[in-house]
Amino acid sequence: MGLKIVTPPTVAPISVVGMDLLKLHLQEAIDVSDEDALIESMLNAAWDLAEKHTWRQFLTASYRFTLFDFAAQYPDLRVGRRTVPLMIPRAPCRSIDSVKYRQSDGTQITMALNTDYIIDDESDIWSIRPAYDKCWPCVRSRDPKAVEITFTAGYGTTAAEMPAVLLHAVKLQVGSWWLNREATDSRQHYELPAAAKACEAGFRRERVGGA
Repeated sequence: MGLKIVTPPTVAPISVVGMDLLKLHLQEAIDVSDEDALIESMLNAAWDLAEKHTWRQFLTASYRFTLFDFAAQYPDLRVGRRTVPLMIPRAPCRSIDSVKYRQSDGTQITMALNTDYIIDDESDIWSIRPAYDKCWPCVRSRDPKAVEITFTAGYGTTAAEMPAVLLHAVKLQVGSWWLNREATDSRQHYELPAAAKACEAGFRRERVGGA
């Protein structure tokens, strides 16, 4: 199973958070730019860490998700493999753009929404499953990319579209790194920052196969 960004976000985290607002959080002088590059690099790292911790895509991007079989997320399943739901490994999903598979002769077939498959978008983790009275088709064996799903995920491209608590968690992480340049505090040796993890906890989801 593989998961790869096809079209990355069109904006950078700093354009969402804002350098001036981030400096206010860090209690740094807004009119001094000597540390801007360092602050932005910390923000990028904190942003990436928060996405990995919550298994979410913050800024809108498109993905390609590949599997060797429609039931690859259920390696121990023996019965009902051809009707199991296929879970989309990034939230929040905005659209399923295509579902394709390769037949035994290598021909790639594009499946039709509502005819071949349906989308369950009622929960936080989207899934696709065979349409009524349908089953997943047989795919070419020993092909790691026999099934290919492209989808778009992310909250948007502006601060207004992002959950405020996630933005705050990112800023807390940057603030921690800004004050503590090592992995532990010099006086009390504990992992930092617990507050950022607490903010992200409500958005953290279980890892889905292929994520």
